[in-house]
Amino acid sequence: MRTLAERSSDATKEIADLVAKVQTGTQEAVVAMEAGVKDVEADREITGQAGEALGSIIGSVESSAEQMQKIATDVQNLAEGAERIVSSSTAMVDVAQQSADGAGKMAEGVGRVNSAIEEVSLTTEKTSSTVEEASSTTEELSAQAEELAATASEMRDLANSMNEAIDRFTV
Repeated sequence: MRTLAERSSDATKEIADLVAKVQTGTQEAVVAMEAGVKDVEADREITGQAGEALGSIIGSVESSAEQMQKIATDVQNLAEGAERIVSSSTAMVDVAQQSADGAGKMAEGVGRVNSAIEEVSLTTEKTSSTVEEASSTTEELSAQAEELAATASEMRDLANSMNEAIDRFTV
């Protein structure tokens, strides 16, 4: 009988030790879960702030894209005006050359005018070329701005998806 009582006593002690270990493990798990919930809440707030920042970036990019488009249109209009100037200058050179052929004394004066017109024509052509280059650069910048807006939009969608995932995880 004593052995049975001793065995029961030993078994009871073992069970008490096991129960104590389970309680300790449970308490540690509760503490870890609380810390995890706090981390998730902090991450959720950061994700929300990132979403707001992305929204602000998207707005700025869209505004910049609109302004770049306006600039591209203005540059294109300038290029068309410069082409008209070049065309008019070329016609003027032709008229000046015809007048030089027809008049003896005026040939010298017309030659100077012709040279000046050619210089203006060259300057206008250079300006036209520069305007066309600026137009091309503006179009490239506009395309890059559109790509940036698309990327920012994708990032906003990703932030929203992360928020939804966090909402499902929150206890």
